[in-house]
Amino acid sequence: MSKIKENWEIFVLVLFFLGIKLFFLLKPHLVSWDEAVYLAIGKFIWSWGQVGIWEKIRPLGLPILLGIFWKLKLNYFLWAEALVNLFAAGNLILVYFIGKKLYHKYLGLMAALFLGVMPIFFSQSSLILTSIPSTFFALLAVYFYLLRRSFVLIGLFSALSFLFRFPQGLLLICFLLLIWLKEKNKINQTIKLISGFLILFVPFIVANYFLYITEVSNIFHALFRPLILGVMHQANPFNAQYSFFYFEKLFQQNYFLVFSLLGLVFFIKDFKKNKKWLVVWVIGLIYLGYFTYIINKQLRFSLAFLPYFCLVAAFGFYEFYNLIKERKIVQPVFSFVLVLFVIFSVVGMVRENDRDYLWRLDYEHPIVDIYRYPNFEGRILTGNPIPAAYLERLFVSFYQDPPTAREVYDLEKSKIDYVIYFEQFYPCWNEECVKLKGELFDLIEEENELIYSTSLNGQDFYFFESI
Repeated sequence: MSKIKENWEIFVLVLFFLGIKLFFLLKPHLVSWDEAVYLAIGKFIWSWGQVGIWEKIRPLGLPILLGIFWKLKLNYFLWAEALVNLFAAGNLILVYFIGKKLYHKYLGLMAALFLGVMPIFFSQSSLILTSIPSTFFALLAVYFYLLRRSFVLIGLFSALSFLFRFPQGLLLICFLLLIWLKEKNKINQTIKLISGFLILFVPFIVANYFLYITEVSNIFHALFRPLILGVMHQANPFNAQYSFFYFEKLFQQNYFLVFSLLGLVFFIKDFKKNKKWLVVWVIGLIYLGYFTYIINKQLRFSLAFLPYFCLVAAFGFYEFYNLIKERKIVQPVFSFVLVLFVIFSVVGMVRENDRDYLWRLDYEHPIVDIYRYPNFEGRILTGNPIPAAYLERLFVSFYQDPPTAREVYDLEKSKIDYVIYFEQFYPCWNEECVKLKGELFDLIEEENELIYSTSLNGQDFYFFESI
Protein backbone atom coordinates (compact mmCIF):
# COMPACT_ATOMS: atom_id res chain seq x y z
CA MET A 1 0.00 0.00 0.00
CA SER A 2 2.87 2.38 0.78
CA LYS A 3 4.26 1.79 -2.72
CA ILE A 4 0.94 2.80 -4.26
CA LYS A 5 0.73 5.88 -2.04
CA GLU A 6 4.29 6.87 -2.92
CA ASN A 7 3.67 6.48 -6.65
CA TRP A 8 -0.01 7.42 -6.82
CA GLU A 9 0.50 9.73 -9.80
CA ILE A 10 1.43 6.96 -12.23
CA PHE A 11 -1.47 4.77 -11.11
CA VAL A 12 -3.90 7.66 -11.66
CA LEU A 13 -2.42 8.17 -15.14
CA VAL A 14 -2.72 4.46 -15.94
CA LEU A 15 -6.32 4.26 -14.66
CA PHE A 16 -7.20 7.28 -16.81
CA PHE A 17 -5.53 5.62 -19.82
CA LEU A 18 -7.39 2.35 -19.27
CA GLY A 19 -10.66 4.22 -18.75
CA ILE A 20 -10.34 5.77 -22.22
CA LYS A 21 -9.40 2.39 -23.65
CA LEU A 22 -12.53 0.86 -22.11
CA PHE A 23 -14.63 3.10 -24.36
CA PHE A 24 -13.15 1.38 -27.44
CA LEU A 25 -12.96 -2.05 -25.86
CA LEU A 26 -16.72 -2.26 -25.46
CA LYS A 27 -17.31 -1.59 -29.17
CA PRO A 28 -17.07 -4.28 -31.87
CA HIS A 29 -13.47 -4.91 -32.93
CA LEU A 30 -12.99 -5.39 -36.66
CA VAL A 31 -9.65 -7.18 -36.83
CA SER A 32 -6.97 -6.25 -39.34
CA TRP A 33 -4.83 -8.65 -41.39
CA ASP A 34 -1.97 -9.11 -38.90
CA GLU A 35 -4.31 -9.23 -35.91
CA ALA A 36 -6.27 -12.01 -37.59
CA VAL A 37 -3.10 -14.04 -38.11
CA TYR A 38 -2.17 -13.93 -34.40
CA LEU A 39 -5.73 -14.75 -33.34
CA ALA A 40 -5.93 -17.65 -35.80
CA ILE A 41 -2.51 -19.03 -34.82
CA GLY A 42 -3.71 -18.98 -31.19
CA LYS A 43 -6.61 -21.23 -32.22
CA PHE A 44 -4.29 -23.47 -34.22
CA ILE A 45 -1.94 -24.01 -31.25
CA TRP A 46 -4.63 -24.72 -28.67
CA SER A 47 -6.67 -26.96 -31.01
CA TRP A 48 -3.56 -28.97 -31.95
CA GLY A 49 -3.95 -27.92 -35.58
CA GLN A 50 -7.66 -28.67 -35.93
CA VAL A 51 -8.77 -25.05 -36.55
CA GLY A 52 -7.11 -21.71 -37.26
CA ILE A 53 -4.12 -21.01 -39.46
CA TRP A 54 -0.31 -21.36 -39.31
CA GLU A 55 2.37 -18.94 -40.47
CA LYS A 56 6.01 -19.92 -40.06
CA ILE A 57 7.23 -16.32 -39.94
CA ARG A 58 5.29 -15.33 -36.81
CA PRO A 59 6.59 -15.42 -33.23
CA LEU A 60 4.43 -17.57 -30.97
CA GLY A 61 4.48 -15.66 -27.67
CA LEU A 62 1.33 -13.62 -28.30
CA PRO A 63 -0.69 -16.40 -30.02
CA ILE A 64 -0.01 -18.76 -27.09
CA LEU A 65 -1.49 -16.22 -24.67
CA LEU A 66 -4.39 -15.32 -26.95
CA GLY A 67 -5.31 -18.94 -27.52
CA ILE A 68 -6.00 -19.37 -23.80
CA PHE A 69 -9.00 -17.04 -24.12
CA TRP A 70 -10.25 -19.03 -27.11
CA LYS A 71 -9.75 -22.33 -25.29
CA LEU A 72 -11.74 -21.00 -22.31
CA LYS A 73 -14.54 -20.01 -24.74
CA LEU A 74 -14.38 -16.35 -23.68
CA ASN A 75 -15.20 -13.43 -25.98
CA TYR A 76 -12.04 -13.85 -28.05
CA PHE A 77 -11.64 -10.39 -29.56
CA LEU A 78 -12.61 -8.52 -26.39
CA TRP A 79 -10.22 -10.41 -24.11
CA ALA A 80 -7.42 -10.30 -26.66
CA GLU A 81 -7.72 -6.52 -26.93
CA ALA A 82 -7.98 -6.18 -23.14
CA LEU A 83 -4.71 -8.11 -22.84
CA VAL A 84 -2.92 -5.64 -25.14
CA ASN A 85 -4.46 -2.74 -23.17
CA LEU A 86 -2.90 -4.19 -20.02
CA PHE A 87 0.47 -4.64 -21.69
CA ALA A 88 0.28 -0.97 -22.76
CA ALA A 89 -0.47 0.04 -19.17
CA GLY A 90 2.52 -2.06 -18.13
CA ASN A 91 4.68 -0.12 -20.60
CA LEU A 92 3.64 3.16 -18.94
CA ILE A 93 4.28 1.82 -15.43
CA LEU A 94 7.72 0.46 -16.32
CA VAL A 95 8.75 3.68 -18.10
CA TYR A 96 7.77 5.55 -14.93
CA PHE A 97 9.78 3.29 -12.62
CA ILE A 98 12.79 3.27 -14.95
CA GLY A 99 12.70 7.08 -15.03
CA LYS A 100 12.34 7.18 -11.27
CA LYS A 101 15.32 4.88 -10.84
CA LEU A 102 17.48 6.88 -13.24
CA TYR A 103 16.54 10.40 -12.09
CA HIS A 104 13.38 10.98 -10.06
CA LYS A 105 9.72 10.06 -10.21
CA TYR A 106 8.53 13.22 -11.96
CA LEU A 107 10.87 12.54 -14.86
CA GLY A 108 9.41 9.03 -15.06
CA LEU A 109 5.89 10.45 -14.90
CA MET A 110 6.62 12.93 -17.69
CA ALA A 111 8.10 10.19 -19.90
CA ALA A 112 5.10 7.91 -19.24
CA LEU A 113 2.66 10.74 -19.93
CA PHE A 114 4.19 11.58 -23.29
CA LEU A 115 4.44 7.92 -24.26
CA GLY A 116 0.77 7.45 -23.38
CA VAL A 117 -0.43 10.38 -25.52
CA MET A 118 1.87 9.54 -28.41
CA PRO A 119 -0.63 8.91 -31.24
CA ILE A 120 1.10 5.77 -32.50
CA PHE A 121 1.25 4.26 -29.00
CA PHE A 122 -2.35 5.14 -28.20
CA SER A 123 -3.76 3.70 -31.42
CA GLN A 124 -1.60 0.55 -31.41
CA SER A 125 -2.46 -0.19 -27.78
CA SER A 126 -5.90 -1.34 -28.91
CA LEU A 127 -4.63 -3.53 -31.73
CA ILE A 128 -3.90 -7.21 -31.16
CA LEU A 129 -0.28 -7.05 -32.32
CA THR A 130 3.13 -7.88 -30.86
CA SER A 131 4.94 -4.53 -30.59
CA ILE A 132 3.55 -3.39 -27.24
CA PRO A 133 3.58 -6.81 -25.47
CA SER A 134 7.16 -7.49 -26.59
CA THR A 135 8.30 -4.03 -25.42
CA PHE A 136 6.75 -4.70 -22.02
CA PHE A 137 9.13 -7.62 -21.45
CA ALA A 138 12.06 -5.61 -22.83
CA LEU A 139 11.34 -2.78 -20.37
CA LEU A 140 11.00 -5.33 -17.59
CA ALA A 141 14.50 -6.60 -18.43
CA VAL A 142 15.83 -3.02 -18.36
CA TYR A 143 14.20 -2.35 -15.00
CA PHE A 144 15.69 -5.51 -13.48
CA TYR A 145 19.06 -4.47 -14.90
CA LEU A 146 18.79 -1.11 -13.09
CA LEU A 147 17.76 -2.90 -9.89
CA ARG A 148 20.96 -4.99 -10.23
CA ARG A 149 18.98 -8.23 -10.21
CA SER A 150 20.31 -11.54 -11.53
CA PHE A 151 21.40 -11.55 -15.16
CA VAL A 152 19.62 -14.90 -15.47
CA LEU A 153 16.30 -13.09 -15.02
CA ILE A 154 17.38 -10.33 -17.40
CA GLY A 155 18.21 -12.96 -20.01
CA LEU A 156 14.88 -14.70 -19.39
CA PHE A 157 12.87 -11.49 -19.91
CA SER A 158 14.96 -10.71 -23.00
CA ALA A 159 14.03 -14.12 -24.42
CA LEU A 160 10.36 -13.53 -23.62
CA SER A 161 10.52 -10.23 -25.51
CA PHE A 162 12.15 -12.05 -28.45
CA LEU A 163 9.46 -14.74 -28.49
CA PHE A 164 6.83 -12.02 -28.86
CA ARG A 165 8.73 -10.17 -31.60
CA PHE A 166 11.92 -11.46 -33.19
CA PRO A 167 13.77 -8.10 -33.60
CA GLN A 168 13.69 -7.81 -29.80
CA GLY A 169 16.48 -10.38 -29.88
CA LEU A 170 18.68 -7.29 -30.23
CA LEU A 171 18.15 -6.86 -26.49
CA LEU A 172 20.53 -9.75 -25.82
CA ILE A 173 23.23 -7.99 -27.87
CA CYS A 174 22.58 -4.73 -25.99
CA PHE A 175 22.97 -6.36 -22.58
CA LEU A 176 26.11 -8.22 -23.69
CA LEU A 177 27.56 -4.88 -24.78
CA LEU A 178 26.61 -3.27 -21.45
CA ILE A 179 28.24 -6.12 -19.53
CA TRP A 180 31.52 -5.63 -21.36
CA LEU A 181 31.33 -1.85 -20.99
CA LYS A 182 30.35 -1.65 -17.33
CA GLU A 183 30.47 -4.90 -15.37
CA LYS A 184 33.51 -6.09 -13.42
CA ASN A 185 32.82 -9.83 -13.50
CA LYS A 186 32.27 -9.93 -17.27
CA ILE A 187 32.56 -13.67 -17.93
CA ASN A 188 30.29 -14.71 -15.06
CA GLN A 189 27.60 -12.14 -15.93
CA THR A 190 27.75 -13.08 -19.63
CA ILE A 191 27.22 -16.77 -18.77
CA LYS A 192 24.25 -15.88 -16.55
CA LEU A 193 22.67 -13.64 -19.20
CA ILE A 194 23.02 -16.21 -21.98
CA SER A 195 21.85 -19.03 -19.69
CA GLY A 196 18.67 -17.08 -18.87
CA PHE A 197 18.06 -16.41 -22.56
CA LEU A 198 18.61 -20.07 -23.49
CA ILE A 199 15.96 -21.26 -21.01
CA LEU A 200 13.31 -20.18 -23.53
CA PHE A 201 15.37 -20.03 -26.72
CA VAL A 202 16.35 -23.72 -26.69
CA PRO A 203 12.72 -24.99 -26.59
CA PHE A 204 11.98 -22.54 -29.43
CA ILE A 205 14.63 -23.95 -31.76
CA VAL A 206 13.89 -27.56 -30.76
CA ALA A 207 10.23 -27.02 -31.68
CA ASN A 208 11.37 -25.52 -34.99
CA TYR A 209 13.42 -28.65 -35.70
CA PHE A 210 10.45 -30.97 -35.37
CA LEU A 211 8.12 -28.62 -37.25
CA TYR A 212 10.33 -27.86 -40.24
CA ILE A 213 13.02 -30.56 -40.65
CA THR A 214 11.04 -32.23 -43.45
CA GLU A 215 10.75 -28.94 -45.39
CA VAL A 216 14.40 -27.89 -45.56
CA SER A 217 17.75 -29.27 -46.62
CA ASN A 218 19.71 -29.06 -43.34
CA ILE A 219 19.34 -28.89 -39.57
CA PHE A 220 20.40 -25.22 -39.32
CA HIS A 221 17.59 -24.10 -41.62
CA ALA A 222 15.08 -26.14 -39.61
CA LEU A 223 16.24 -24.76 -36.25
CA PHE A 224 16.08 -21.15 -37.39
CA ARG A 225 13.34 -21.37 -40.04
CA PRO A 226 11.08 -18.54 -38.69
CA LEU A 227 14.10 -16.23 -38.25
CA ILE A 228 15.42 -16.91 -41.75
CA LEU A 229 12.02 -16.13 -43.24
CA GLY A 230 11.78 -13.06 -41.01
CA VAL A 231 15.10 -11.73 -42.29
CA MET A 232 13.70 -11.98 -45.81
CA HIS A 233 10.64 -9.98 -44.70
CA GLN A 234 12.92 -7.12 -43.60
CA ALA A 235 13.31 -6.26 -47.28
CA ASN A 236 9.54 -6.04 -47.93
CA PRO A 237 9.44 -3.41 -50.74
CA PHE A 238 5.84 -2.40 -50.09
CA ASN A 239 6.86 -0.58 -46.91
CA ALA A 240 10.16 0.85 -48.18
CA GLN A 241 10.85 4.32 -46.79
CA TYR A 242 13.60 6.92 -46.77
CA SER A 243 16.42 6.82 -44.19
CA PHE A 244 15.09 9.56 -41.90
CA PHE A 245 11.55 8.17 -41.84
CA TYR A 246 11.46 7.57 -38.06
CA PHE A 247 13.09 10.90 -37.19
CA GLU A 248 10.56 12.87 -39.21
CA LYS A 249 7.43 10.89 -38.34
CA LEU A 250 8.11 10.63 -34.62
CA PHE A 251 8.88 14.33 -34.25
CA GLN A 252 5.62 15.02 -36.08
CA GLN A 253 3.85 12.74 -33.60
CA ASN A 254 5.19 14.64 -30.59
CA TYR A 255 7.49 17.66 -30.70
CA PHE A 256 8.49 16.87 -27.12
CA LEU A 257 10.96 14.36 -28.58
CA VAL A 258 13.11 17.31 -29.67
CA PHE A 259 14.36 17.33 -26.09
CA SER A 260 15.96 13.92 -26.68
CA LEU A 261 18.65 15.80 -28.64
CA LEU A 262 19.32 17.93 -25.55
CA GLY A 263 19.28 14.72 -23.52
CA LEU A 264 22.13 13.42 -25.65
CA VAL A 265 24.09 16.65 -25.17
CA PHE A 266 23.72 16.55 -21.37
CA PHE A 267 24.49 12.82 -21.28
CA ILE A 268 27.81 13.33 -23.11
CA LYS A 269 28.65 16.57 -21.28
CA ASP A 270 28.62 14.92 -17.87
CA PHE A 271 29.09 11.26 -18.74
CA LYS A 272 30.42 10.14 -15.34
CA LYS A 273 27.43 11.59 -13.53
CA ASN A 274 24.94 10.25 -16.08
CA LYS A 275 26.61 6.89 -16.75
CA LYS A 276 23.59 4.99 -15.46
CA TRP A 277 21.66 6.33 -18.50
CA LEU A 278 23.95 4.25 -20.74
CA VAL A 279 21.48 1.33 -20.79
CA VAL A 280 18.75 3.56 -22.23
CA TRP A 281 21.02 5.05 -24.88
CA VAL A 282 22.58 1.74 -25.93
CA ILE A 283 19.20 0.04 -26.41
CA GLY A 284 17.50 3.07 -27.95
CA LEU A 285 20.25 3.77 -30.49
CA ILE A 286 20.87 0.14 -31.47
CA TYR A 287 17.14 -0.39 -32.04
CA LEU A 288 16.81 2.89 -33.94
CA GLY A 289 19.82 1.96 -36.06
CA TYR A 290 18.41 -1.46 -36.90
CA PHE A 291 14.93 -0.25 -37.84
CA THR A 292 16.42 2.62 -39.84
CA TYR A 293 18.72 0.23 -41.70
CA ILE A 294 16.12 -2.28 -42.87
CA ILE A 295 14.03 -1.50 -45.94
CA ASN A 296 10.69 -2.35 -44.34
CA LYS A 297 9.88 0.71 -42.23
CA GLN A 298 6.54 1.14 -40.49
CA LEU A 299 5.78 3.67 -37.78
CA ARG A 300 4.45 0.95 -35.47
CA PHE A 301 7.93 -0.61 -35.45
CA SER A 302 9.10 2.45 -33.50
CA LEU A 303 7.24 1.16 -30.43
CA ALA A 304 10.28 -1.04 -29.78
CA PHE A 305 12.47 2.02 -29.07
CA LEU A 306 10.00 4.86 -28.45
CA PRO A 307 9.86 4.41 -24.63
CA TYR A 308 13.64 4.93 -24.39
CA PHE A 309 13.50 8.18 -26.35
CA CYS A 310 10.57 9.42 -24.25
CA LEU A 311 12.82 8.85 -21.23
CA VAL A 312 15.82 10.71 -22.68
CA ALA A 313 13.54 13.52 -23.90
CA ALA A 314 12.26 13.93 -20.34
CA PHE A 315 15.87 13.88 -19.14
CA GLY A 316 16.82 16.59 -21.66
CA PHE A 317 13.83 18.69 -20.59
CA TYR A 318 14.71 18.49 -16.88
CA GLU A 319 18.42 19.13 -17.37
CA PHE A 320 17.72 22.14 -19.58
CA TYR A 321 15.21 23.44 -17.04
CA ASN A 322 17.75 23.05 -14.21
CA LEU A 323 20.30 24.95 -16.28
CA ILE A 324 18.19 28.08 -16.64
CA LYS A 325 15.65 27.85 -13.81
CA GLU A 326 17.17 30.79 -11.89
CA ARG A 327 15.62 33.22 -14.37
CA LYS A 328 12.22 34.39 -13.17
CA ILE A 329 10.40 33.91 -16.44
CA VAL A 330 11.62 30.37 -16.93
CA GLN A 331 9.17 28.43 -14.76
CA PRO A 332 5.94 29.82 -16.27
CA VAL A 333 7.37 29.58 -19.79
CA PHE A 334 8.42 25.95 -19.29
CA SER A 335 5.03 25.11 -17.79
CA PHE A 336 3.33 26.72 -20.78
CA VAL A 337 5.56 24.85 -23.24
CA LEU A 338 4.90 21.55 -21.47
CA VAL A 339 1.13 22.09 -21.64
CA LEU A 340 1.46 22.93 -25.36
CA PHE A 341 3.32 19.67 -25.98
CA VAL A 342 0.54 17.74 -24.23
CA ILE A 343 -2.15 19.56 -26.25
CA PHE A 344 -0.37 18.94 -29.55
CA SER A 345 0.02 15.27 -28.67
CA VAL A 346 -3.63 14.90 -27.71
CA VAL A 347 -4.73 16.62 -30.92
CA GLY A 348 -2.53 14.24 -32.91
CA MET A 349 -3.92 11.32 -30.92
CA VAL A 350 -7.50 12.36 -31.72
CA ARG A 351 -6.68 12.73 -35.42
CA GLU A 352 -5.07 9.30 -35.52
CA ASN A 353 -8.01 7.93 -33.59
CA ASP A 354 -10.39 9.31 -36.22
CA ARG A 355 -8.40 7.55 -38.94
CA ASP A 356 -7.66 4.25 -37.19
CA TYR A 357 -10.89 3.80 -35.24
CA LEU A 358 -13.40 4.55 -37.98
CA TRP A 359 -14.24 0.85 -37.81
CA ARG A 360 -15.15 1.22 -34.13
CA LEU A 361 -18.84 1.43 -34.89
CA ASP A 362 -21.57 0.76 -32.37
CA TYR A 363 -22.57 -2.18 -34.54
CA GLU A 364 -20.58 -4.85 -36.33
CA HIS A 365 -19.11 -3.77 -39.66
CA PRO A 366 -20.97 -5.27 -42.68
CA ILE A 367 -17.74 -6.81 -44.01
CA VAL A 368 -17.79 -9.27 -41.10
CA ASP A 369 -20.65 -11.07 -42.85
CA ILE A 370 -18.24 -11.72 -45.74
CA TYR A 371 -15.54 -12.99 -43.40
CA ARG A 372 -18.05 -15.37 -41.82
CA TYR A 373 -19.52 -16.57 -45.10
CA PRO A 374 -17.30 -19.65 -45.65
CA ASN A 375 -18.78 -21.35 -42.58
CA PHE A 376 -18.70 -24.78 -44.18
CA GLU A 377 -17.04 -28.00 -43.18
CA GLY A 378 -13.60 -28.90 -44.49
CA ARG A 379 -10.14 -27.53 -45.12
CA ILE A 380 -10.05 -24.02 -46.63
CA LEU A 381 -7.28 -22.53 -48.77
CA THR A 382 -7.45 -18.77 -48.21
CA GLY A 383 -5.97 -15.66 -49.79
CA ASN A 384 -6.91 -13.63 -46.71
CA PRO A 385 -6.35 -14.65 -43.06
CA ILE A 386 -9.21 -12.61 -41.57
CA PRO A 387 -11.93 -15.30 -41.99
CA ALA A 388 -9.69 -17.61 -39.92
CA ALA A 389 -10.11 -15.25 -36.95
CA TYR A 390 -13.90 -15.35 -37.18
CA LEU A 391 -14.53 -19.00 -38.01
CA GLU A 392 -13.81 -22.32 -36.30
CA ARG A 393 -12.34 -23.94 -39.39
CA LEU A 394 -8.90 -25.08 -40.55
CA PHE A 395 -7.32 -22.66 -43.02
CA VAL A 396 -4.21 -22.88 -45.19
CA SER A 397 -2.71 -19.61 -46.41
CA PHE A 398 -1.70 -18.80 -49.97
CA TYR A 399 -1.34 -15.03 -49.80
CA GLN A 400 2.37 -14.89 -50.56
CA ASP A 401 3.75 -13.51 -53.84
CA PRO A 402 1.96 -14.97 -56.93
CA PRO A 403 4.62 -17.62 -57.80
CA THR A 404 4.66 -18.90 -54.19
CA ALA A 405 0.87 -18.75 -54.01
CA ARG A 406 0.74 -20.90 -57.16
CA GLU A 407 3.12 -23.44 -55.61
CA VAL A 408 0.97 -23.64 -52.47
CA TYR A 409 -2.19 -24.06 -54.52
CA ASP A 410 -0.66 -26.87 -56.58
CA LEU A 411 0.52 -28.60 -53.39
CA GLU A 412 -2.76 -28.23 -51.49
CA LYS A 413 -5.46 -28.50 -54.17
CA SER A 414 -5.95 -32.23 -53.66
CA LYS A 415 -6.30 -31.79 -49.87
CA ILE A 416 -8.69 -28.84 -49.68
CA ASP A 417 -12.46 -28.55 -49.83
CA TYR A 418 -12.81 -24.81 -50.49
CA VAL A 419 -10.80 -21.87 -51.80
CA ILE A 420 -11.13 -18.21 -50.85
CA TYR A 421 -9.52 -16.08 -53.54
CA PHE A 422 -8.89 -12.52 -52.37
CA GLU A 423 -8.08 -10.21 -55.26
CA GLN A 424 -5.89 -7.92 -53.14
CA PHE A 425 -3.84 -10.70 -51.52
CA TYR A 426 -0.63 -9.31 -53.05
CA PRO A 427 -0.23 -5.77 -54.44
CA CYS A 428 1.31 -5.85 -57.92
CA TRP A 429 3.76 -3.20 -59.12
CA ASN A 430 4.43 -4.59 -62.60
CA GLU A 431 2.69 -6.32 -65.48
CA GLU A 432 4.37 -9.68 -64.84
CA CYS A 433 2.89 -9.83 -61.35
CA VAL A 434 -0.58 -8.90 -62.67
CA LYS A 435 -0.24 -11.62 -65.32
CA LEU A 436 0.72 -14.29 -62.75
CA LYS A 437 -2.17 -13.33 -60.47
CA GLY A 438 -4.56 -13.52 -63.41
CA GLU A 439 -3.26 -16.95 -64.38
CA LEU A 440 -3.65 -18.18 -60.80
CA PHE A 441 -7.24 -16.95 -60.65
CA ASP A 442 -8.05 -18.52 -64.03
CA LEU A 443 -6.61 -21.85 -62.84
CA ILE A 444 -8.62 -21.78 -59.61
CA GLU A 445 -11.77 -20.87 -61.54
CA GLU A 446 -11.16 -23.71 -64.00
CA GLU A 447 -10.51 -26.40 -61.39
CA ASN A 448 -13.14 -25.37 -58.83
CA GLU A 449 -16.76 -24.26 -58.75
CA LEU A 450 -17.49 -20.62 -57.94
CA ILE A 451 -20.25 -20.58 -55.32
CA TYR A 452 -20.22 -16.92 -54.29
CA SER A 453 -18.42 -13.64 -55.01
CA THR A 454 -18.74 -10.21 -53.47
CA SER A 455 -17.00 -6.87 -53.11
CA LEU A 456 -17.05 -4.33 -50.28
CA ASN A 457 -14.78 -1.40 -49.38
CA GLY A 458 -12.51 -2.18 -52.33
CA GLN A 459 -12.04 -5.79 -51.22
CA ASP A 460 -13.00 -8.52 -53.70
CA PHE A 461 -13.73 -12.07 -52.51
CA TYR A 462 -14.40 -15.23 -54.53
CA PHE A 463 -15.47 -18.43 -52.81
CA PHE A 464 -14.87 -21.71 -54.63
CA GLU A 465 -15.76 -25.30 -53.80
CA SER A 466 -13.39 -28.04 -54.88
CA ILE A 467 -14.72 -30.29 -57.61
